[in-house]
Amino acid sequence: MDLSGFLSEYFSEELVVFIISMLPFFELRLAIPLGISLGLSIEKTFLYSYIGSMIPSILIIYFIRKIFNYLRSIGLLKNTIKKLIKKSNLKYENLMKYKMLGLFFFVAIPLPGTGVWSASLISDVVNLDKKLSLVTIALGNFTAGILILSLSHIAFN
Repeated sequence: MDLSGFLSEYFSEELVVFIISMLPFFELRLAIPLGISLGLSIEKTFLYSYIGSMIPSILIIYFIRKIFNYLRSIGLLKNTIKKLIKKSNLKYENLMKYKMLGLFFFVAIPLPGTGVWSASLISDVVNLDKKLSLVTIALGNFTAGILILSLSHIAFN
């Protein structure tokens, strides 16, 4: 059984879409086609996917540094955190040429490895303005959602 099938046994379709959209790598890129395939309206699908996918961004931008520092201080996941920050720094080098515009396109163009989770982490790692980053990521995520919604609507009709 797949994850959405498992979740569907316990939760409504709306909540399944909401939960899936919060997960890294899936985000609204998978939640939107899932919502449409579950028979949700386009409006509900977009709303639950968008809101769910933005929650991790807020948490990452405002709290990930504290969480990473705590985990490193107790030696838990020290190497994993180092690798994650290093990977974010590699993506950041190209992104920083264009700062917020780069952050927007990083999220807006729905490619593997880009999205809310990665952009939020990059924003924190390179100390971009938190509020401006959140707005930029939200706009990029909205744009990605519209693109995915359009492609999904075409594919399912």
